[in-house]
Parts: sequence; C-alpha cells; structure tokens
Amino acid sequence: FFGLFFTYWTLVYVRRGTWRSLSPLWLGGAVVVVVWFVVSIPVLLPNLQSILVEDVFLPGNDEFWSADLLTYVTPSPLWGPGLLPEFPGLQHAQPGSIEGTAYLGAIPLLLAAIAFFTIRRTPHRVLFWTAVFIFFAILALGPYLYIDDTKSFSVLGLSFSVPLPYQIYDQLPVVGERRVPERLIIFGTIGLSVLAGTGLDFLMAWLSPRFSRLAWLAAVIVLGLLVLEYWNPPVQVSKLSTPAIFEEIRDEAGDFTVLHVPLGQSNGYISAGAPLGGALTDFYQTLHERPSIGGYLSRAALPGFVGQPGLEYLACPHCGPSESDLNSDLVRTEFRRLRIRYVVVHVFTPHGQPIPFFTNPFDPESGLRSLDPYLRNVVDLVPIYADSTLTVYRNEEIE
Repeated sequence: FFGLFFTYWTLVYVRRGTWRSLSPLWLGGAVVVVVWFVVSIPVLLPNLQSILVEDVFLPGNDEFWSADLLTYVTPSPLWGPGLLPEFPGLQHAQPGSIEGTAYLGAIPLLLAAIAFFTIRRTPHRVLFWTAVFIFFAILALGPYLYIDDTKSFSVLGLSFSVPLPYQIYDQLPVVGERRVPERLIIFGTIGLSVLAGTGLDFLMAWLSPRFSRLAWLAAVIVLGLLVLEYWNPPVQVSKLSTPAIFEEIRDEAGDFTVLHVPLGQSNGYISAGAPLGGALTDFYQTLHERPSIGGYLSRAALPGFVGQPGLEYLACPHCGPSESDLNSDLVRTEFRRLRIRYVVVHVFTPHGQPIPFFTNPFDPESGLRSLDPYLRNVVDLVPIYADSTLTVYRNEEIE
C-alpha cells in the first residue's frame, strides 16, 4: 500500500512536469520509512530472524488459500441461515468457506461506480483508491484465477489457466512470506470503502439542491441497505461444558501441571499427537489456568512426544503403548519431572461430540475404558472426578 501510494503520486507529478514536488514527496517517504523501521525494530528483527532460521513454520499452499472470483459476490453463510462457514475442501478454498468469506457487497460496489461521476472534479480521490481496490483484489486471487472453484478453462477446445501477478509478489523477500493471499482483500476493502463514501457524497450533493427531503431519504435507504447487507442474523453461541472441577484445580495451592488426554500439539497447520488435543488443552486451560502439556504453538516447529514415557502413548492411544510407556518407573519419573498432578481424559468435546481417533462414536466411553487400567496401574493415578464428558485423575506424588 505504501509503495502504491508513492508510485501513484510520482507518476502524477511526472505527468504534470512538476519535478519540484517529487523531492518533498520522497523525502517525506524516507522519513516515514526510517521512523517505521526504528519503532518496529523490537518486533521486526526477532520475526525476521525466526523466518530466516525457520523457527516459524511457514508452509506454502498459497494457491489453496487464494480467493475465488465468485467469493467477492458470495455472501457469507452467516448471513441469512446463520451457518458456520465450513472448512475448505481438498483442492481450493471455496466461496463461503471459513477462509473464503470476502464478500464485497452490492451496495458498496454500486456506490463505488457512482463515485466515477466525480472523476473530473476530484480525480485523485477516485483514481488512487480505485487502483488500491483493484491492486489488492487481484493479489487476493492468488497465483491463478479461480472461478467457481476451478482454474482450468476451455475456449474453442483449448484448455488454459490464467496466471496472476501474485506469482511476482510471492517472490519478494519478507513480504512474500505469507500463506493466505485472500486476506490481502482487507486493503482492497479500504479502497472500496473510500470509493463508496465518495459515491454517497456525490449522490447527496446532487440530490440536496433539487430534492432536499429525497436526499435524506436516499441516505437513510442506503445506510439501511448497508446494515442489512452486512448484518449476520442469527448469531449462534455454543453452550460449552465447563465442569466445576476445573475451578477447584484453579484455586488449589501449589505449582503443578494439568495434562489433557488425548494429548496433542498444533501449530495451526499440522499436529503432533491427537489432532484435537491442542484445542482441548487450550480451551480447558482458560478454566483451570494451570500450565499444560500440548496446546497450540503459534506457527512453531512441533517437538512432539516421541520417546517421552507415558506421553507418547497418551498422544496416540490407538497406536498402543511402547516398551517405555509400560515401564512404570520411567513413566512416573517423567510425570514427576513435568509436575503433572492431574490427568483429564476427555470422552466428548466441549460441544458434546465424541472425540475422533480416540473414541468410537457408537461407544464414546471406549477410549476411557482402554486408558483407565493404564493410568491406574502404570502411572499410579487415582480417579477423583467423573461426569458424562470427562474423567479427572490425580497424581498423589505431586505435592
């Protein structure tokens, strides 16, 4: 956006022949860059270092997370039916999916079109923000043009795909390190918003001298239509289970850890251990507020649980225990080292659904039954609480 601004005004001054205006423009730009760099150093340099040494996991899949052209004219599923957007399919993020909701709106697009009636009076207010809108709308489409979830088109028997400028952008250092091109539409929406405001301003200015009352009515209608177009009724809130045992654990004295089973880690893209384990840990940790094993590690490499006695088995119960998992002395030593006082075995998710890869959906307690003898006999834990969703075990060795 910054580069687009200075490129645009440089071309304007060059076309006008006002070369003297270039010096303050670029001098001011240089000052902005220097100030931004100095202020950003505490965040910028550690992030650059993490990217260069690959501490941060930055997978590709730019094409998968790019926008479909129909995304711009497809309302979110939240509008009307109030449905949660689904996760994208295997090939591409479809319009209306959880990363495919970039609806621009019919009213803003119509007002933006009206803004072009002011192009002679205020050309730069229209041309610059149009350039911003088009530039980022094209970038958000990713490496190839997708229409109706396909990038393969055929004309007169000739099949082809349409490459897009994002392929150049993706090669730039640092700024090209991204995974979801569609999110670039946020900058495009800024341009569209200014154009829509300009169009409404022109409409009001044109109506006011002729039909003053009609002008106010038009304003109310336009704003009402905008609210209706972006309103997402009904908003649905999930009722999640929050057992009181976690409040007791939160208020308990001592320095200890809570382990949630099935155990898992996730960096937002891949998982180590149980795929759902990271989410379970993070949610319940907000209730008991104690250190936990697993959870979400933001874009970091995942250490996993291979070779950690007890933890390796609890991260993949259906894989079966290894020799070290069955060695009671090794497992209890590991639990003491990590100060694991409580182990929570989950039968259902907080939404009340059986946990996949751990329990049989037709027999949700199967996972608990398979682990109960192990936790009692090998890890030497004592069950202290149970309800229809989970069972809590206590390690008496951790004071």
